[in-house]
Amino acid sequence: MSKAKAETAEKAAPAKRLSGEARAASFLEAAADIVSDEGVHAVTMEGVAARAGVNKRLPYRYFDNKDELLIALFDRVMKDLRKRAIAEIGDRDGLEARIAGSVRAWLETYDEKGPLIDRLMYGDEAPLQEKANALKQYWADDWAVITNKSLGLPENAARTVAHIMLSATLGAVAAHRRRLLPLEEIVRIYTMVATEGAATVTKLYPDG
Repeated sequence: MSKAKAETAEKAAPAKRLSGEARAASFLEAAADIVSDEGVHAVTMEGVAARAGVNKRLPYRYFDNKDELLIALFDRVMKDLRKRAIAEIGDRDGLEARIAGSVRAWLETYDEKGPLIDRLMYGDEAPLQEKANALKQYWADDWAVITNKSLGLPENAARTVAHIMLSATLGAVAAHRRRLLPLEEIVRIYTMVATEGAATVTKLYPDG
């Protein structure tokens, strides 16, 4: 077969058939690329299809609309972050291990997906704002339970400490992105500030 005929046959060959799960994942990856490169506002179902190299109608077999696709992308990114945090924490218990593992996972994930996370978590798209706010509340509640259990703080004081610690993760991310210190040193500093600061708060509540 001549080179020209071989190239024609290759172009005419049908695209590799993917499983439903793999095809949906390919659309999420395409959407992630668009969000990272251009922002959430740039995502369209047709644009995702084009980025994935398929017919523009195919994404609608897996997602009803852009909002549903973006929410699925948000859920996948946060699921991956949670899995990484669980792996970092391992079988260690207590506030210090929880904080160190969570912050390390957060910083490592930012290294890989910083623009994507920023735009999903802090954008102005209504469905994503609702997801992000619900997730932040979940994290705050989770850390409040650990803080209460570890230090015996009253419930609302523990919740306040948890919110402050979570807000401070943005500072840790900023320090890491500027490469002010090695990642592990930032994790140690954040963990020290968070745990010792939380322990100091207990002095305000000597009776628990």
